[in-house]
Amino acid sequence: MKIEKLTVKDTVLVSTRAQFDHLPTTEDIYGMVNKLQSYIASENATATNYPMLNLIEVDKKQYNVMVGIPTNKLLKGKGDIELKRMVMGNILVGQFSGGMTRTLDAFYQMDRFKADFQFTTIAIPFAQLITDRSKEPDSTKWLSTICLPVL
Repeated sequence: MKIEKLTVKDTVLVSTRAQFDHLPTTEDIYGMVNKLQSYIASENATATNYPMLNLIEVDKKQYNVMVGIPTNKLLKGKGDIELKRMVMGNILVGQFSGGMTRTLDAFYQMDRFKADFQFTTIAIPFAQLITDRSKEPDSTKWLSTICLPVL
C-alpha cells in the first residue's frame, strides 16, 4: 500500500457507533451507513464523500465500530447520531483492496508508517469505503482508502 500525505478536505460529518461480538459483516456496517444516509436526507443535506469506517478489534470477541459520512453542512445529530468535526491539516492516505481482514491489516500498516516517520496522530484513523459493499459481493473488488489525520 502506497501512503502519501495530503490535506484534510472533509471537516464536517455525522457519525454513529456500535459494538459487535464478531467481526462486523457487510450488513452490520451498511446498516449503520444507511441509518446515517437516511438522517442526512431527512435534514435536506447531502453527503460530500464516501462513508468512513473506524474499526477497533478489542479482542476476538469485541469490535468497536464507528461509521461517519461527511456532509455539506453542520447537522445537530439525533439519538445516537452525532455531529463530528475534523481539524484542517494533514492526513496520511493509502488505497487498498479487500474485505474486513484486509482493512484491519491496512490500519496496522498505517500505524507502522506513522511510527516509522514519527507523525503525531490528531484523530482516529478511518477507512473510506469507496466500493459499496452491499452492491458488490466479491470482497477482492472492494476499494477503500485508509486515512490518518496527523501533525
